[in-house]
Amino acid sequence: MATVYPNAKFTLLDTAKLASGDKIFNMIGVMNLEIDDFFMDVPMKECNMVLAHEFVRDVGMTSSQAVGFYQGTKPSKRSGQKVQEGVAMLSRRREIDCREIDRYGEEKGKELLKQQDEGHLQKLGEDVVNEFINGTVSSGSEHINGLKARLGALNPTGLNNVQSLGHASTGTSVYVVEWNPINDEGCYGIYPPGFKKNTKYGVKAENIGREAKADPDDTTATFYNYVAMFYAWFGLAVGNNRKIARLCNINPNIDGSKSFQDGGVEALIKLLGNGRFNVARTRIYVNPTVRTQMDIYALNKNNIQWPTMEVFGRTVPQFRGIPIRVTDVISDAETLVA
Repeated sequence: MATVYPNAKFTLLDTAKLASGDKIFNMIGVMNLEIDDFFMDVPMKECNMVLAHEFVRDVGMTSSQAVGFYQGTKPSKRSGQKVQEGVAMLSRRREIDCREIDRYGEEKGKELLKQQDEGHLQKLGEDVVNEFINGTVSSGSEHINGLKARLGALNPTGLNNVQSLGHASTGTSVYVVEWNPINDEGCYGIYPPGFKKNTKYGVKAENIGREAKADPDDTTATFYNYVAMFYAWFGLAVGNNRKIARLCNINPNIDGSKSFQDGGVEALIKLLGNGRFNVARTRIYVNPTVRTQMDIYALNKNNIQWPTMEVFGRTVPQFRGIPIRVTDVISDAETLVA
């Protein structure tokens, strides 16, 4: 079966939508508007290996001994588990017919290219966030294990950091993360050594310039595109599994049985109590469905659980002092967790 690329060609009707006379219209962003918030939350740390970050996770020590005079003390040491967190790469390629840009003139052509590139950056950032939540290395080495893959079974290893609200079909989830790179104590993003992190979303943009392109409908014909490449090298490191948690099997139907309105508050309190979260560094991630259910539940609740707070100069809702972030990448049709 032939692969179809619906955006490969740009018709004259499409170009007309972008301009009126000598004016270039602004492109209105309709993608996930919370991507900036997510990357402002996530601390990034340079890997200590080329495409991986290695650290030792503390797995506990024996109890201290009670001893008397003339009694010895048995030797003991900290037990560690060596962990390697991998780095993956996402990329995008911008190709636009030079004639399409040049006909607007130099300044307006640059404006149009800038708008196209901003869209690529936004989408690449959205896809990175999707990997942080939904990625799994079982899909290939170019992916990472996101939160859902790490929290894919109820009560793994007895940590009680995955709890079910009890919906018996596909549903959605609430994720809790402590972002804390200090001494590998919590979670953080990772990038390869030497990678330029001071770019939007940690993305590297490379302008290729003019590039010849064969007409797919006529192999004897050639035209030229303005080409740019966008790369995101990234990974997710989890230093302590008690710093991540998931409330799953939530009914996405508003007012439904086993929705967040039906027992979600109590379950979230238990989940937070089971963890070891530093409230100042922790975030709660929900999708618009659960956020709506939270708002409906809190509508007539005059208590201290649902105030707002300012984060990075913006007012956001919170739960027990933890900011609530909204992202579209958390699905309403997650597989039932058992």
